[in-house]
Order: sequence, then C-alpha cells, then structure tokens
Amino acid sequence: MRLHFLALLKQMNEQRLIHWKKDRTNRAYLNQLRGQDYYSTFRELTLTFERVWYGNYHPPADEYKTIRSQFEAYRANLQNVVAV
Repeated sequence: MRLHFLALLKQMNEQRLIHWKKDRTNRAYLNQLRGQDYYSTFRELTLTFERVWYGNYHPPADEYKTIRSQFEAYRANLQNVVAV
C-alpha cells in the first residue's frame, strides 16, 4: 500500500501538481490540492492509505485488489492533468 501511495506522490510531484518535500505531511499535500477537480479522489486514497499504514489494517486480498486498482486508475487519470 505504501508503495502505491509513494508512487502517486512521485507522479504528482513530477507533474508539478504538488511540491514534495521530505518533511511534509499528507495533510500538506491535501492542502496544496484543495479546490482542484482531482482533490476528492486524492483525499479518499490518502484516507485509505492512512487507515492501512497507520491503523495497522490488513485488507483481505479482494479488498487490496480493489484499492490497488483505485490507485492505478487515479494515476492513469492524472496523466491528462496539467498543473495550474
């Protein structure tokens, strides 16, 4: 799960949708995206990541596949987004 989230942050930084820094929190990235069309989905993915990573939640295989496909679909949709 962490790798999916980090890959998403990396892509968003490369597309200049966020400004990544080592010491920034997930909330800081959410604040950077507030008001953008793609904010709400990123917020949901962030909440899912935090529930799994920090909440020590281990989703069953079928739920993990669903979460993984949500991350992949979001990353694919971001390919067409141009930074404002």
